Amino acid sequence: AVRKAVEAAGSVPGNGHLRMKLVEMVYFKRPHTMEGACHALHISYGTAKNYNHDFLCGIAKNFGLL
Repeated sequence: AVRKAVEAAGSVPGNGHLRMKLVEMVYFKRPHTMEGACHALHISYGTAKNYNHDFLCGIAKNFGLL
């Protein structure tokens, strides 16, 4: 379920690479909080929250929770 959500986040046209970096920085490598990651990626906190929301909803959908 998580692997599918990661693949979906990375395949978003235009900003998939930013979504993947955010997910990596916050969840996998853990060098940053959400706020720190958005500063490092030069995106707004609101955009980072939207990317995170999409990622977490993707996981929930893959588990059949949504």
